[in-house]
Amino acid sequence: MKYRAYFLEFLTPVHFADNNFGGDLEKASFYCSADTYFSAICSEANLISKEILQSIMEKFEQRKLAISSLFPYYYSAPNDDLQLFLPKIYLSVDNLSKIDSYSEQKKYSRLWKQNDKENFIRISEIKNWLQSINDKEVYIIDNPIFAIENTMEKVACRGQEPLPYFVNSYKFNNNAGLYFILGYEDDDDAIIMEKIIESLGYSGIGGKKSSGYGKYKFFRNPKILNGEISKYRDVLILTKMINMDMSVNRGRKLCIAPLLPKKEDVKYISVGNYKIVKRSGFIYDQNTHNKKRKNNLYMLAEGSCLMKYLEGMMLKEEYEGISYPIYRNGMGMFVGIDYE
Repeated sequence: MKYRAYFLEFLTPVHFADNNFGGDLEKASFYCSADTYFSAICSEANLISKEILQSIMEKFEQRKLAISSLFPYYYSAPNDDLQLFLPKIYLSVDNLSKIDSYSEQKKYSRLWKQNDKENFIRISEIKNWLQSINDKEVYIIDNPIFAIENTMEKVACRGQEPLPYFVNSYKFNNNAGLYFILGYEDDDDAIIMEKIIESLGYSGIGGKKSSGYGKYKFFRNPKILNGEISKYRDVLILTKMINMDMSVNRGRKLCIAPLLPKKEDVKYISVGNYKIVKRSGFIYDQNTHNKKRKNNLYMLAEGSCLMKYLEGMMLKEEYEGISYPIYRNGMGMFVGIDYE
C-alpha cells in the first residue's frame, strides 16, 4: 500500500463531538476520528454518484483504501519547520519511584500531570519521550497552541418556551490545522478520494455545519510518504513509521484510527496498552431530511499500542427513516514506533 499525508487549513471553527462526555454540544474536541471523517466522505461521495460511493466502500472493505484520524500539525514559518503530531501512547508508569526528595517529588508530580493534559506528541519527540519513561524521568512536552476553545450561548426556540444551550467549538490558530494519512493501492483511487476530500471542504465536517462550521481548504500539496527525501524531519520519520512491515510480530504498533477488532483477535489486545472509547454521533439524510442518532459502538482509541497487527472490521447498519445503509469504519490503521 502507498500513502499520502493531506493537510487541512480550517477556515471556520470546528466542533467535533467529544464522546468522553457523551457527544453533547457543550463539549468538543479539535481533532477528528477516522470513523467520523469516513462517514463525511461517504456522504459527500453519495451526493456525487452512488457508483462512486459503492466503489469507495468496496475498496475500504477490501483494504485497498485506508484512512487515519485527523491529527494536529503546526507550521513554523520563521524556521520553515512543518511539525506533525500523533496521539500519545496510553501507558501506565510510576515515574516518581527514583526520586527521594519530597520537594522534587512534588515538582515532578506537577510536571507529570501537566504532560498528562497533552493528548499529542510531536513525531520527532516520540523516541525521546519513550526513553524518558524507561529511565523513570519526566520528559517535558511543550506543544504549540493549535486552537482556541470557545463556548457560545444559544437559544432553542422550537418548544413552547425558549431554552438556552451552549455550543463548544475550536478556532485553529494561524499555521495550524489537521492532517491525515490516506492509504491506497491504485493511484486512480487516490485521485478520486482527493477530489471528494476537496469538495467536502466546501460543505464542512463535524457538527454545526448548518452554522458554517468545519469548512477547510488544502494547506499545501499532499506529502507522498514513499521514502522520497523531505526537508521536514517529521515527514521523514512518519514515512518510516507508516511503511514498516506490520505483518511481522516485531516492534510496537501505534493505532492511529479507531479499531473494531474481530472476536478472535480480542485475546491479543491484553498484551498491549489500550483505551476503549465510545463512538456515536448523528446521521442526517439529505434525501429524506431525517436525523437519527447512531448506535453506540465501542472501539480501541487512537493511541492504543499493540504488539500484533490487527485487522479491524467495517460494520453496516440500517436505520428507519434513513434511505441508505450506514457504514461504521473500525478498520484501523497502524504505524510502527520501533523504527530504525
